[in-house]
Amino acid sequence: MNLMIFTDLDGTLLDFESYEPGPAAAAVALCRQAGVPVIPATSKTTIEVIRLRESLGLDSPFIVENGALLYLPEKHEYTDVIKELALGKGLTVTRVSGFLKIIFGVERPILQERLAAITGELGVTVRPLSRMSEAEITAETGLPAASARAVNEREYSEPFLLGHEDDDLTTAERYALLDRFREGAARSGLNCLLGGRFFHLLGDHSKGTTARFVIDGFTTASGDGWDSMALGDAPNDFDLLREVDHPVLVRRPDGSHAPGLEIPRLIATDGIGPAGWHEAVTARLEMAAVVDTSRI
Repeated sequence: MNLMIFTDLDGTLLDFESYEPGPAAAAVALCRQAGVPVIPATSKTTIEVIRLRESLGLDSPFIVENGALLYLPEKHEYTDVIKELALGKGLTVTRVSGFLKIIFGVERPILQERLAAITGELGVTVRPLSRMSEAEITAETGLPAASARAVNEREYSEPFLLGHEDDDLTTAERYALLDRFREGAARSGLNCLLGGRFFHLLGDHSKGTTARFVIDGFTTASGDGWDSMALGDAPNDFDLLREVDHPVLVRRPDGSHAPGLEIPRLIATDGIGPAGWHEAVTARLEMAAVVDTSRI
């Protein structure tokens, strides 16, 4: 059976602080060698992922803004079939810079208006990404100025931080506040997720719903079954992990695993970030007998 791998980026394939793949790069190379598509599924923006794909030599589809957008290379063998599936579901499909772009999300200005309303209802102070300067984004993410600009080039999501009181919240309190944001978002047909650094207000979708569309599309286009794997480290990855055959929760820099996910077959890595990615992916490639991992 064919194998596909969905992956979160920051804190999973990429180191949480340096944003480098480190030991995961060797496993990515093995996937390329074996013809196993590595499909980024991330809260990052289009331009951020295009740059990363180039540096890693990936030619697979990719999911950005927490499932709001799916990009398929125009020359990909399954693109035409997946386009028809998208149109059949009433999704907007465009072509841009060599990619087929499928839109699942709600436009950012609408999300900005709704975020203001939700925070007013909850009596909570937030710092929307759209109102942050490049210097503020750099301070929060550790990214250089050029990369900080790319973080804010969003179309269908609005990340935000809580006010300064966020520093004093426990994990349980942050999860409880996330539930309140979700309730407020749901009243407008929206969703709210918690990533490694930011909360994210978005349409009624997630990495998981878009990944499921990809899995179904690949299955229809190929006429064959696909074994699916996904790796993530944060609550906004939980829906993605629920959709696949082989879910992997990657250890975080503080040595913990994100709490709250209980699903069958879940693997929790020993390694942190890219080391955990390497650990889990090479093990899966070996079990699938698609490549010799003994030389890495």
